[in-house]
This record gives sequence, structure tokens and C-alpha cells, in this order.
Amino acid sequence: MLKNRLIAVILVKDGLSVQSIGFNRYLPVGDPVITAEYFYRWGADEIFLVDISARHHGNGPDFNLIQRIAGQTFVPLGYAGGIRNADDAIRAVHEGADKVAINQHALDRPQLIAETAVVLGQQAVIGAMDIVADRTGSYTIRDKDGSIAPLSPEEYIEQLQKFGAGELLINSVDRDGRRNGYDLSLLKLLAKRASVPVIAMGGAGQPIDVANVLAIDGVSAAAIGNMLHYTEHSLFLVRSMLLDSDAQLRQDLPISYNRSCLSERGRLRKYTEESLMQARFIHPAEEMI
Repeated sequence: MLKNRLIAVILVKDGLSVQSIGFNRYLPVGDPVITAEYFYRWGADEIFLVDISARHHGNGPDFNLIQRIAGQTFVPLGYAGGIRNADDAIRAVHEGADKVAINQHALDRPQLIAETAVVLGQQAVIGAMDIVADRTGSYTIRDKDGSIAPLSPEEYIEQLQKFGAGELLINSVDRDGRRNGYDLSLLKLLAKRASVPVIAMGGAGQPIDVANVLAIDGVSAAAIGNMLHYTEHSLFLVRSMLLDSDAQLRQDLPISYNRSCLSERGRLRKYTEESLMQARFIHPAEEMI
């Protein structure tokens, strides 16, 4: 049985880490290398770097950025953005990425998935898709320009698996940055058709959202982006809730996630002034004469 993973997402636009809302509004965060270092230290199982600029402007991957982030983190690193051919994917891995996600160029030419999987192995290739729900509850795949792709999400999942994708990334565009939870209906629908691990992305706003999505059969990883910027100790709170629900988490960290240290509002309790003083100063025992 695969253990659940918590994947910290770094969206990069014009070289900066950003928060995204619907992939059309962006708020700057800062240096993506520093963001990655913090996510690693906070206990992310994996880090997923998504270069929006490379994807939308047709540029190739930012190999220098991949190298810099890989040098500061020691968990698996996934990369998405501007993978145009197998050579781009190979170089991204050489610079430090463990996996590459292919989205737009796989829509245009699905053979790219097979070509990349032959060289890097299926485990290193993620078939990604951006999905939007309309008012009737129907789902469509959108390309980088917002146009509707000819295949339905169900058909596209079958195609990605046929060509050798080792994982599937399902991104709910209309949930991005809304903090109202993952699209559970969509993920239940598509996870049934998946024979490889599914990564859910788009909508995480609080720990219960992550617990809900990981409870779906076939969903093995939750990708979390904005929530890690909005809420302090987010990964701690998520792990604490998941362990309470007996979820099987991948990383076995030497940290206690006992919820007794949380307040009624679900935040970490503040240490008392007395305990802080004890931690700050050494108080030797009185000398005996």
C-alpha cells in the first residue's frame, strides 16, 4: 500500500515565488529557493516546482533554478514548466529534479510522455492536466490559452496511462487559491480510472481539506500551495490531523505530532513565559558548601 504524501507546491512567475488565484491573479512571495528551503525544513515529503512563465510564454525550463533549489532541499523534487521534448526532461533531471510533469505539450503530442518514460522511467514522468468545472457540473480540460481540449478528462487519463505516465496530476483550476477544498467529486470520478498514483491539486485551505482528499481511494498525494504561505505551521497541523485519522504518511520524522499541543482554534499553543525562561537560560543548582 502506498503511503500518503504531502507535496509543497512552489509557483514561480518571472523568477519569483507567487501565490495564485485561479491562475490569473498573482501575489509575490519572494525567492523560490528560500521558499523551497523552508518547505523542506517544515517537513514536506516532496517539493513541486511549477514555472508558470515557462509554460505560458513557451520558454524552456529554467534549469538554473532547478539546480539551485535541488541544492537546498533533500526531498524529491518535481518540476513542471516548458518541458517541450525528452531532452528538456533529461536535462531537468540532470540538474536535480527527480520527476517532470508534462502538461501542454502532452496535449499537443501525447507521444512525448512515451519518449520521456523510455529514457527516465515511468516513475519520473507525471501526466498533468488542468481541469475546469462549468455551471452544469461538467468537467473540461483547458490548455495554456484557456481553450477546451478535445478529450474529456476520463479519456485523457486513459491516454496518459497508455503512453506511460507513472503518476497523474489533477489540477482544479477553478479551485486554485479559493481555499474551499479540493474538488472531491472530480477526484473520485477520475481516481477510479487511474491505475497509477494520483496527485490532487487546487483548493487546500485548511488541514481537513487534505484529510478529505487523501481519504479517496486512488489519491495518494495532496499538493498544497497557498495554504503554506497563509497559515503558519501548516504542515505540522496537517500531519497532526492525518495521524489522528490513522492515515499512512510517508515521512517518519523524529517529531511528535500530538494534538495536545494545539489550541482550541487548531493553532500551536504558545509556551508559557516560565517555560520560555527555562529554555533560554541555564539555571545551575545552588552550590552546596
